[in-house]
Amino acid sequence: MASILDAVGALSLYTAAETGQMTGCGLRRICSQIMRGEAGEERHPFYGQAKSYIDAHPLPYREYYTKLDIYYLALCEDFQAEAMRSFFHDQHWMLRQIDMPHIEEIYRQMEELLGGGEQLERLGSLLRQRFLGVTVMAAYLQGLTEDMLSCLIRRDIESSRQVFQLWLDRVE
Repeated sequence: MASILDAVGALSLYTAAETGQMTGCGLRRICSQIMRGEAGEERHPFYGQAKSYIDAHPLPYREYYTKLDIYYLALCEDFQAEAMRSFFHDQHWMLRQIDMPHIEEIYRQMEELLGGGEQLERLGSLLRQRFLGVTVMAAYLQGLTEDMLSCLIRRDIESSRQVFQLWLDRVE
C-alpha cells in the first residue's frame, strides 16, 4: 500500500498548481525583459515569438504593468499550450521512474487478499476519490489560469479601468 501511495504522492496537486503559476510568471518575466531591453531569457523557446509580437505591437498605455499584462494576455494562449505539453512530458517522465513491477506485484497480492475484481475496484475507486480529486494536469492548468486572472483584474492607474476592459477594447 505504501508504494501505491508513494506513486500517488509523486503527482502532487499542490505542486502542479504552484508550477502552473510559476510558469505564468515565466511568461511575464520574458515580456518584462523584452519591454525593458534587458538580456536574460533569450534561450527560452518562446522568447523569439514574444519578442516578435511585442516589437510589432506597440501599446498606447503609459503604465508599465498595464502594457505587461496586455502582452501577457496576447501571448498566453500559445505560451500555455507549449507549457502544458512540456509539463505533461515532465509528468510522464516522473511516472516512468516509479517502480511499476513492484506496484503490479502489490496489486496481485491485494487481488488475492480481497478475492478479486469488485472489491479491488472499489478500493481503487476510494483511493482515487480521496487522493486524486482532480487530475494533475487540471491543477497545473488552474495555476496557469490563476496567474492569467491576476493580469485580467489589475487596474490601470491612468484610465482606472481593469486590464480585461482594456483587452476587450483593443483593436488588432
